[in-house]
Amino acid sequence: MKKVEYDTKPLAYEKIDNNLSYYRWGIVEKVIEERTSWECFEVTVYATVTKEKITKEVLNALYPNQQEEKLINDYNAVQLGVCDSDQEKLFIARYVDFLNVRKTIKKQIEGDCLTFRIF
Repeated sequence: MKKVEYDTKPLAYEKIDNNLSYYRWGIVEKVIEERTSWECFEVTVYATVTKEKITKEVLNALYPNQQEEKLINDYNAVQLGVCDSDQEKLFIARYVDFLNVRKTIKKQIEGDCLTFRIF
């Protein structure tokens, strides 16, 4: 995942060639001293592009495998009562935040895939 800047508003999905595409999200317009640009996050998706593949690339970029596993393990430790009580709220909050981000990004990807006819 890269945070990138463009001089023109980028599309959420851009096919470069038969083997390479970009998926972008969080596209935000910036105006600084009469100069307009757009910032966003971007991942590279290799052929064959599907909704599931885009979702996997974005979620892996946001939450690398070890980070996702740690969130799940910490949450499970709370559920099983095997973590320090002073960390319970933190672990739960982090996991709920993770689930909310997943839900939001999956919804956005689903909408973008409909727009760009990606199945």
